[in-house]
Amino acid sequence: KENTKNILPITAYAKSKYKAEIEILKKASNKFHVIIFRPATVFGPSINFRSDIVLNNLTASAFLFNKLIIQSDGTPWRPILHIKDMCKFFISGINRSDELNKEIINLGYPGYNYQIKELAEKIKKVMPKASIVIENKKIDNRTYKVNFDKAYKFFKNDINFNLNIELNISNLVDFFKEIKFD
Repeated sequence: KENTKNILPITAYAKSKYKAEIEILKKASNKFHVIIFRPATVFGPSINFRSDIVLNNLTASAFLFNKLIIQSDGTPWRPILHIKDMCKFFISGINRSDELNKEIINLGYPGYNYQIKELAEKIKKVMPKASIVIENKKIDNRTYKVNFDKAYKFFKNDINFNLNIELNISNLVDFFKEIKFD
């Protein structure tokens, strides 16, 4: 399939996920539907907030310290996906499991691959007092740009693919204020 030709997992985590996909796809049948979803880097407020995810992390750093602390040279690429949209993808996928059985779908928005330094600039637009600090100029090999055309093809009627990043960053800041994030 087109979603497996450029798979080059680097970390043990990524390798284990890919091996799991291969094995579970073998179990797919008319009675047991399998859809492989590969979400972009998920961000946004949640009960189990992930502060280690790049956009969440940078926004939290700006909120707490007025610094957008980048732990690489800022050039690695990350696709992004809002947590609410990820949930919408899952629900729609469950509702259409007959049609999507055995599909491998990258979940995200076409055109929403960003370098980490670009994400920092978007946060700085929302929080202009925050300074961008590159603490570690080493190259991070965990970089990836992802094609989301297939997600758009299957879910264009279910998902708003025109994400307003700055608005969602503002909402994340409001979430931090509401929960007294520290």
